[in-house]
Amino acid sequence: MHSESGSNSDLHARALANHAPEGWQVVICYPPYEECLRGDLLKSGVDGVVAWTPRESVRLAVNSLVAEYGVPYFVHLEDNEKAITATHLCVPHGRIFSLRARLRYRHLKGRALSHPIHMERFMRGAAGVTVLMDRLLEMVPCGVRRELFWPGYDEELFGDMEVWRGRDVTDGATTLVYTGNVHPNNSDEMATLYGAVVELNRRGRSVRLLRSGGCYDDGFAGRVVAAAPYVTDFGVVAREELPGLLAKGDILVQPGVADEFNEFRFPSKLPEFFASGRPVILPVSNLGRFLSDGAEALLLYEGSVQEIADKVELLMDTPELAERIGRGGQRFAYENLRWGVAAERFFSFIEKGLEMASGA
Repeated sequence: MHSESGSNSDLHARALANHAPEGWQVVICYPPYEECLRGDLLKSGVDGVVAWTPRESVRLAVNSLVAEYGVPYFVHLEDNEKAITATHLCVPHGRIFSLRARLRYRHLKGRALSHPIHMERFMRGAAGVTVLMDRLLEMVPCGVRRELFWPGYDEELFGDMEVWRGRDVTDGATTLVYTGNVHPNNSDEMATLYGAVVELNRRGRSVRLLRSGGCYDDGFAGRVVAAAPYVTDFGVVAREELPGLLAKGDILVQPGVADEFNEFRFPSKLPEFFASGRPVILPVSNLGRFLSDGAEALLLYEGSVQEIADKVELLMDTPELAERIGRGGQRFAYENLRWGVAAERFFSFIEKGLEMASGA
């Protein structure tokens, strides 16, 4: 695992582990990996290793485990790793192999960022690669086995949203909800969401934004000062509080456009958004490409401040549409975004890869 316990990536891995087939034992290792590398957590032996993203810190730890136990390894992709690395190196995404970028690769050593060249070689040696979004399949080297699965929602927490329906209403306003972090890769689209809230209030619509999550972009607050009177920021909240926060919302919004970041990822909040039964607005990108506009969600084609504001107004003015979309999205989540479905695909793929590696 490239991140600490409790992160979205960790929640995905834990959910899969909780749905592992009978007889399987899954051990999740977190940085700095000393316990795993000493063998303290792996006393019963190892049959295979999954690199939860090919980031440098993970790649080096997996290589050590593979050398120690002589087992195959798999790689999991959840984002456009090259785009994320380019952002952190302050180079255009399309110039990740330029001389300017290569001179900065030394800053990637041992970090939770992918090295564009090492990542490619690492995946070529894998017994298989799993991905969260179809566009990520483009990054898997030719000849390497691959499998796609979508993440799910916690059915214990989000399976019956009716128990959370009692809610506080802020000044009788329509409430938008966004649960997630702000970081350099999404700060521009988050600024459009904040801008849409300002625009709606300028139009005479009483709208408030409730959001949770951290902010890891130092300049973001200064960009959205005008929205401050209309935003309630809960900061990082316990996962058990998320259903209650979603239930306070009338409309759930995932801002964005189809770009090199969004096309390749699956926002972790979306299964929960759709499971909530609230109407969801999201771009025609990643999961949005698989949804029916006006039946399971409202889709954004430009992702602009004006377009988000227009979609929110449409739902405010046609409550029957909002209710129909909420029901349609919830049905889509039940049919496609449950961890039991994802785990069956994931573990079947891993099992087949282990069999092929052993020559069985």
